[in-house]
Amino acid sequence: MRSREILGVRVDFGLSKGDFLSRINTLIESPGSHKVFTINPEFIMKSRKEEGLSSVLNESDLSVPDGAGILFANKYLEGVSKMKRGFLYPLRAFVYGTFLGLGSFLRNDLFGDSSRLTGADLIYDICEQAAEKGQTVFLLGGWEKDKRGRMKKHHGNISDKAAEALKELHPNLRIIGSSSDFHHREADDAETVSYIRNCMKNEGVEHIDVLFVGYTSGEQEKWIARNLEKIPVKVGIGVGATFDFVTKNYDRASEALKRMNLEWLHRLITQPWRLKRIIMSFPAFPLLVYFDSLKD
Repeated sequence: MRSREILGVRVDFGLSKGDFLSRINTLIESPGSHKVFTINPEFIMKSRKEEGLSSVLNESDLSVPDGAGILFANKYLEGVSKMKRGFLYPLRAFVYGTFLGLGSFLRNDLFGDSSRLTGADLIYDICEQAAEKGQTVFLLGGWEKDKRGRMKKHHGNISDKAAEALKELHPNLRIIGSSSDFHHREADDAETVSYIRNCMKNEGVEHIDVLFVGYTSGEQEKWIARNLEKIPVKVGIGVGATFDFVTKNYDRASEALKRMNLEWLHRLITQPWRLKRIIMSFPAFPLLVYFDSLKD
């Protein structure tokens, strides 16, 4: 594993899915509470506006790339670091980045040994491993939205439905509880922690091995940083809209689009209300990475 700072946020590269699962198990068996984040361009763009967010992200025990944009940035920075600085460097770097971006639509292996590790995929693997090892999990967050991206008056018990779906896949999975009843704001922390601890008491466990937190990007990581040790939890991982995918509330992009790193296009078509967030990831994010690379 190797780490690189991208626009002020540390990301860990070079892990396969198997490597990642092994590290999760190691963290569970280690003393204390541990934070695991899946970083995409939106996280990094938010960290430039929200004071303290980059510090929260950089204090994780493990931060893996979620999104082709992060893999692109890593490959680009790796490539331009080998270029000779001089008058033509800005042009050469821009051309290199442009062809790298175009190539990513055609070649899925363009990013070398760095794998994209998304919460929407990893939740199944983590739960499979947890079921095999008798580890405990809890699902927190999630809120049902309408077709315009607005939160419905009732959250739809997304986490409960996701827990049921995961239990069907892995009957031996020890799910200590699930809830979509609480807000990510700090004022709700005490009530949320109390609820989780009551679930633990009812199930006769002293800690939770894996807590999946499905709030919005940035907010879920701040919640994890504030609360893991209060519960306590061995590993807390932010999973964003993963519960929606598990419950089939949203459809994921086809495998063909994933191979072409065009999952953002699927989201734009099926969830047009995400337009502003998608623009932050592309083209704003790669352009900022390019301009930042000219500073050194």
